[in-house]
Amino acid sequence: MQPLNDNKCNIKCEWMQTKRILINPDGQVLPCCFFANVMYMYDRMGAPDEWAPKKEYGISDQLMDVPRVAYETSQEHILMQYYRDRHKYNVHNRPLEEILDDEWFAKTLPESWEDENKLTRQCATYCQVKNIE
Repeated sequence: MQPLNDNKCNIKCEWMQTKRILINPDGQVLPCCFFANVMYMYDRMGAPDEWAPKKEYGISDQLMDVPRVAYETSQEHILMQYYRDRHKYNVHNRPLEEILDDEWFAKTLPESWEDENKLTRQCATYCQVKNIE
């Protein structure tokens, strides 16, 4: 496996580099806080291809900062893979070591940093280092 911070999209994942993860109080294991925010909204509203803004709660597309896009054709594919299998990434269901060795954490997420079309918005926004020339 190549070094975590050596990839085509120039993602410098400080959480992975320093071997940190986030475990929510409910046992959900996430790669970082940026993913946790999105998963929280998915849990409250459903997946982006399923929900509509709920005006009665004052929630809009802009407030949620979650794109409403189809699962199969979007850059959110990586997030949706996690969300649809989220039961597998919970310490109440599997040991932490097994979760971190799972293909999504060990391969899917890091490999998404090799292709701009697969790169999650969270990684691009918060962890992509822009070349300044």
